Amino acid sequence: MRLIRPVVIVLVWVNCLVGYGGVSVRANFFNPNGLNKRLTELNQIWSGKDSFRLRSPWWGITGRGVKEVNSVAIGGGGGISFGAGAADSINAKIGSMFGSFEIGYPRWFNGLLLVKPGVDVEAGTWFVFAHSIEPGYANFTRWFLNWELFALPNVELMARITFQTGTFIGFTAKGGYQLPFVGPNWYGSDAPPEFSMKGFVLDLGIMFGRTTPRPFRI
Repeated sequence: MRLIRPVVIVLVWVNCLVGYGGVSVRANFFNPNGLNKRLTELNQIWSGKDSFRLRSPWWGITGRGVKEVNSVAIGGGGGISFGAGAADSINAKIGSMFGSFEIGYPRWFNGLLLVKPGVDVEAGTWFVFAHSIEPGYANFTRWFLNWELFALPNVELMARITFQTGTFIGFTAKGGYQLPFVGPNWYGSDAPPEFSMKGFVLDLGIMFGRTTPRPFRI
């Protein structure tokens, strides 16, 4: 509840400030082979014989807000994701977060269906913490931190249900291919994995907004 309450407050505030906003479930289709290889090597250092078999997609949750200005839509958002993997000697905890700025060109059909090609510019970080299975985390630990800047050319589709109050609920699907242009930049306690946040990204979510501008009052 401590996490959900501030997220709801932020989303309500964003919805009042911009044209529309909402939340999505994100599927990241990154290639995990380099990460599996490095974690397997660490498992073997700690006398393990098993291999890591992390698979995509990585699942996360995102929030975003968008404002349409004439024929252009601009906005921003962010998100987090968590995952875990295990072999016979070590476990791994994996997390990531990102923030983004987006610009697109919305086209509405009958006021109900949106098609919006665009591009997001994002900054993201990826954290991996590997530790031995024994209690206490004191026997064997390794950590890696990566940050990148990337572009995400994408296409968004949204179907919305409008109400007489001038508000709407929209159901969205947004997909694109994430391309790093700075990084990966790795830090950590050992040689890092060969891994990058490059790959197909798909967001499925719900948006709340207004079909008419809301006046700003103090």
